[in-house]
Formats: sequence, structure tokens, C-alpha cells
Amino acid sequence: IFGLSTWIRGVADQVAADGFIAIAPDLNSRVRGGPSSVTLSNDSARKLIVGVNTTERNKGIIAAANYAMTLASAAPRYAVIGYCWGGQTVFAHAVNGGTKGYVGGVAFYGNWPYMTGTPPTIDADSMKRISKPVMLLNGSRDARIVANMPAIDSMMKAFKKDYSAQNYLNASHGFLRQQGDPHFVRDTTAADGRRRDTETEAGDVAATKDGWPRTIAFLKKQLGVK
Repeated sequence: IFGLSTWIRGVADQVAADGFIAIAPDLNSRVRGGPSSVTLSNDSARKLIVGVNTTERNKGIIAAANYAMTLASAAPRYAVIGYCWGGQTVFAHAVNGGTKGYVGGVAFYGNWPYMTGTPPTIDADSMKRISKPVMLLNGSRDARIVANMPAIDSMMKAFKKDYSAQNYLNASHGFLRQQGDPHFVRDTTAADGRRRDTETEAGDVAATKDGWPRTIAFLKKQLGVK
């Protein structure tokens, strides 16, 4: 959701270090007016990303995938990983079906992109269109996504989809990005009115230590890497 940030570049570097060709596409470059190496502020990136609908997201991923699969060392297969807005994008790409060579995706704390009605409920028809494996990794303190996980789980099972999910105890939204970063909660007895939330901090670290190896294992299995 913050565009091609320093952090997401670092994630791509880590994926590459783990043995894959990794591309972090700048999905807001179209609405930005073209490619740029300048990192946007979080607020600026959020404003731009509103103009990038699911159709545009899929176009960007497909373009990146088609380029990557032409590289000399590439196999004709690709998978997608995303975080928050990007996790939702992973689900949207799975529904869309991707392009030739698509084998699945990992959604870190991503919510379902297709909702209908008031109050909004998951659109079952969109879920039926998924044909490749998808994995969701979430933190139990991410209330918005936790609320939809039971419905996603039951519907995926009902439609016999290749789907798995982990809801990590005490982990927060964005746990992979935050990892060991400090968390605070209100505490009127403290001098500055807050105290360290060590449970969430520990939860984020534990989720990262389990979630990243799961991601790499998923990629290796689906992409046929030994």
C-alpha cells in the first residue's frame, strides 16, 4: 500500500536470497504518471493507491510475471506474495486466474477483495473462480481480518479449494513489517500514559519466525524448486 518502498525492496531481496527470481512491481506507477526511483511518503502512496483498482493490480502483476518468465534462468512459473493491501491483491489475482504459469499466492494479513451487500459479506461466486493454492497468514490481533477468516475458511473448504491459513496468537496487523518493533498500549499509571505491549511484540516475532519459512516452503512446492 506504500508503493515501492525501501521495506518492500528489502523483502524482494530476501526472496531472491532464498533462491528465487523476485520482482516488486510498482503498482501505483500508472496513476503516479510513470516509473520513478523516488520513494513516496506513506500518505502520498495511500492517496495514489486508491486509484489502483483490482483490474490495474492484475495488469501490473501479469506484466511483471511475463517479464520475469522470459529471463534466461527462469522457469515458466510464478507465484505472488502480498502484504495488507498487497495481501488483498493476492486474493484478487487468485480470483482473476493470473496468466499462464501462475501457480498460487501467499496473502499476509489480506482481506477478501470482493464483498457484497449491507453489511458486506464475502462474494461466494468470486471464490469459486480460484483454481490455484492460496495461503493466508494473519495475526490474531488484526480484528478486521480475523472477523472474516471463519467465513473464508468454511467457504474455501466447501468449494474444495487448496487453501490454508494461520492466525498467529498475539500477532498484530503488519507483523512481518514490524517484527521486533515496539508496541504500546494506554496505561494511566505510567508517566507518559502508555506502556510497552510485550505480548504483541513477542507475537509479531513468533509469527515472523513461523510465517516466513512457511512462505518459502509454499513457493518451493508450487514453483517446483528443490
